[in-house]
Amino acid sequence: MSDIIDKIRNLFKLPKPRQASIPPPLILKAKTRSGTSQTRVAERVFTRENEIFDSDQPHRQAYRIIIEEVLKEIRENAVVEIAIPPNAIIIGAGSDATGTPVTVTCQIVNIQTATGVIK
Repeated sequence: MSDIIDKIRNLFKLPKPRQASIPPPLILKAKTRSGTSQTRVAERVFTRENEIFDSDQPHRQAYRIIIEEVLKEIRENAVVEIAIPPNAIIIGAGSDATGTPVTVTCQIVNIQTATGVIK
């Protein structure tokens, strides 16, 4: 009996792909994102309704479509806003146009906010 249960559990295990870093242009584009929307997800699920009923396993197909659409909404529209508290120390390193190493240290005086995307 436990072998059957293990085999069923293994059916739902998907290999985890390696997380790629988010390209800087995509992070900069985050400010133009609208944020996630339940209505948009529901509309996309309803437009795929035929896929559910044309399947020989409609419940499983419905779950798959819902999960796909929720993840798509997160990937394409989610926005993360963070607050940086006062007195936070920020350290940066890089180089100037001539290749000379540059290190910057600063302290946040007022509360600052930043926008990003979910990885």
